[in-house]
Amino acid sequence: MSTMLKKAKAFAVPLTARGSGLPAAIAASGGVHGEGADEKGRWYYLVTDSAGIRPRLDSCYSKQSKSSAQRFIVGTVVEVNRRRKSGWTKWLCLANGEGWLFDISPKDRKVRCVEVEVQQGEWDYEVCIDQLAIMPRPLFGVTTASAPTSLHTGDEVTVVERVRPIIGRGAFLRLASIDGWVLDFVDGQQTLRHRRHVSDITIDSSRDQSDVENLPSDAGSLSPLRRSAEDASLGEPEYGEWSYIVLDPQGITLRSRPTYDKAAKLRSRLEEGELVTVAERRERTDTRFLRIDDSGSTFGWAFEQQPGCSVMRMLEVVLENGSWFYRVVSDKGCALRSRCTTSAGSKTAMGPMKGAVVRVGQRVKVGSTTFLRLRDGSGWIFDQKDGKHIVEGPLNVQPMRAAAATICADDGAQLLSSPTDEPWAKTKMVLLSNAKVTINFRVPINGVEWMEVSKLGGMQGWLPAKAVELENAVFNSPGWAR
Repeated sequence: MSTMLKKAKAFAVPLTARGSGLPAAIAASGGVHGEGADEKGRWYYLVTDSAGIRPRLDSCYSKQSKSSAQRFIVGTVVEVNRRRKSGWTKWLCLANGEGWLFDISPKDRKVRCVEVEVQQGEWDYEVCIDQLAIMPRPLFGVTTASAPTSLHTGDEVTVVERVRPIIGRGAFLRLASIDGWVLDFVDGQQTLRHRRHVSDITIDSSRDQSDVENLPSDAGSLSPLRRSAEDASLGEPEYGEWSYIVLDPQGITLRSRPTYDKAAKLRSRLEEGELVTVAERRERTDTRFLRIDDSGSTFGWAFEQQPGCSVMRMLEVVLENGSWFYRVVSDKGCALRSRCTTSAGSKTAMGPMKGAVVRVGQRVKVGSTTFLRLRDGSGWIFDQKDGKHIVEGPLNVQPMRAAAATICADDGAQLLSSPTDEPWAKTKMVLLSNAKVTINFRVPINGVEWMEVSKLGGMQGWLPAKAVELENAVFNSPGWAR
């Protein structure tokens, strides 16, 4: 979800399972799994398709399964009580009995809705950027220019609901005094600063109650003498902004203050591979305590090293934001993950297959492995595990300014969905000999130069450079792609 839309983009790029930024051809390709068993529980999903989504009578994509019920418009949050996995699609049974929705379209792999956490309560925030767009609903991609109203630096608002996508960083916040929503994190920048927690929170989310934010169980119970002794053992506070990742496979439980005392444990937890922002650090002889303040959605204290032993629980990392292109080289492709970890429990869906070229918006190195967040917001992949390479890159993808070309293959040329000879990449589109096309991108891969071409009428895909003859190619600077 942007970091949260760079989850909020961590959000504001178009969410599709096939890619973002580049044309759809530079995208992760999925495969098909067998039908999965029903999973029962309680989850919430946010509709992200601008055209909305209509319920179906059963978990089937056929025309006969379409319901006569009205579409759920973009920005609607729906409650789900049953889920069923089929290939890259997860079918979602609506709790109100209106039928089934799906998260990723079985037809074109477009993301139609994303899983979210919903929190209801009352929080105070202060705007910390020049202008912040107010939206009618939780919507991706809304800019200040396109929004009729906005907030400004120093404005104070009360929030009564928070909707946070599971993947990404940030949350949609529903305003109390204004009929609208705002994003607390856009394009890598925090937009609002959490001021104080006004009232107890009523959690309405898909997470187990042991995993959600709550008040400390020991609030007010610590004696002044004991608190004074704890404070004396800590160094001076260090304020700033650091990125940390959870290393512990069992996760880590946050605490209400910088202490290892189990009585200070909160109900909020961080899972292995989660990336968080630390706003304050306090040194102790055997560890360093970290105050986590992650865009208003996660609060509490954790520690780097297990006190009394050498086990590292959290590690400071460098989170890079940018634009890179990587190519999948593993024969089995790679799975999408919700967090920066190689554990099986973090898998969310089948990801790009061998030969696919994907666009990456964030990356973070942990040991010898670099985790890569796809620009479409669909999840994380990683470059290697135990010395085995899964993806390679970054590639030297170069954009071209409306370079005209002609198909020179005598028998025409079959378009590919990604620059690879893998069978899955073949499309049903064929360009005839002497057809006029436009070159969008070029990239050398294993000694072969590939071109992404497009033609009026919507035809678009990849071809080997030998299949086209350039007429007036003009290249952007090679430094554009890293």
